Amino acid sequence: NGNGNGNNHQNETVRLIYSRRFGTAHHSEACSALVALPRVDDALLQKEGQFKIALLGHVNPIPLSSQESSVVDGGGKFNGGLLSSLSTAGPVQSKARSYGFVADLDVSLVSNSQPAPQSSSSGAYGAFLGGYVLESSPLVYPVALAQNTRDPNQIYVVSMHADDPPADDAVASRYATPLSHEVDGTLRDRPDLTLGGSGGTGMEWMEGRRDWYLGGIPKYGEEFYVKVQALTVLPYQELMDVAPSDGEKVKRTFESGWGFGFKLNDAKDVRPSCIHFVKGRTPDDDLLLLAGTTRKSSDDADGQELDGFVTKLLPPPPSPVPDSAMQMHGENTHPTKRIDSTTGRDETVSFICLPPPNPNTGAVTHAFVVGSTTDHGAGESPSSSSRKGKEPSLAYILLMK
Repeated sequence: NGNGNGNNHQNETVRLIYSRRFGTAHHSEACSALVALPRVDDALLQKEGQFKIALLGHVNPIPLSSQESSVVDGGGKFNGGLLSSLSTAGPVQSKARSYGFVADLDVSLVSNSQPAPQSSSSGAYGAFLGGYVLESSPLVYPVALAQNTRDPNQIYVVSMHADDPPADDAVASRYATPLSHEVDGTLRDRPDLTLGGSGGTGMEWMEGRRDWYLGGIPKYGEEFYVKVQALTVLPYQELMDVAPSDGEKVKRTFESGWGFGFKLNDAKDVRPSCIHFVKGRTPDDDLLLLAGTTRKSSDDADGQELDGFVTKLLPPPPSPVPDSAMQMHGENTHPTKRIDSTTGRDETVSFICLPPPNPNTGAVTHAFVVGSTTDHGAGESPSSSSRKGKEPSLAYILLMK
């Protein structure tokens, strides 16, 4: 409503115009990130107010029982977790497994004069087209993704991978503490399954030693490396003759490209927090900035130290590459800046932000980095007299070139 001064939005409130739940009734699923994909080449997105969203998440599937396995072995169907009908690995038959997914959702805003479909919320409706399953390791926890602004149909996904799941199917130690609360339906006591090396709840003292976790808590696995991979959004006009999957009635709407593993040279565990595409003056100058936190052995009382990192990745040109061709890279392959200290502090990286390109050259030459730094008192417990009055952590911001 107008108020006479030309401001027609002053009294408007934020309201929900669309919502949708993703997942299945029997499996544990969570989304960790999403990104809008403007300017994608797709025949379904031709009007103003239509756009594509990619949702990134993972599934901890319940393995098949012996009876269900016999049904599948006999040619029967099995309803797995979200997008499991697009899997090429088949149903999960072991505990301590997780797979990732990229879900493809087209959203259309509805104008006041345009009637909304019955399946929509007030003001918008969405079409869940399908996506892609990330399953090249027994444990896959996707964390972040970014779009190539030069080629909008190219996206880059960063995931935590572990090739050696726990043999005894034990859940991760940091997940186990709140696990007992899951059965009573108390949502606030459930573990956070969204992942990323973003600082999370920080440092905790458990049984006289310093414990840590960053972002959410993976149900399985303690030590991870990073996988960076490229995916191409397939224009829906190329999928018109492709039959949807059984059960879920979805299509594989992304094509896998190059991918490689990454781990800092001395790290026991790597938790990525974000990835950004940096458009250069020419395609040869394009790069990716990957940031996160790594855990390594140290001389501290608890034998571990956290360092932040920012790594410059030079993306290969787009080309279909099978997951089996993945190689492991390190700091010798991709220039990396450690964010660490010489005073016994732990540093984490939460996010990086890019300023606008230089108006004269068109290049982005700097990045802002934020995170936290923690003085854990060289292994002393919080009750130690030398720690009284000390703040457990401080925020920081850095400008890097």
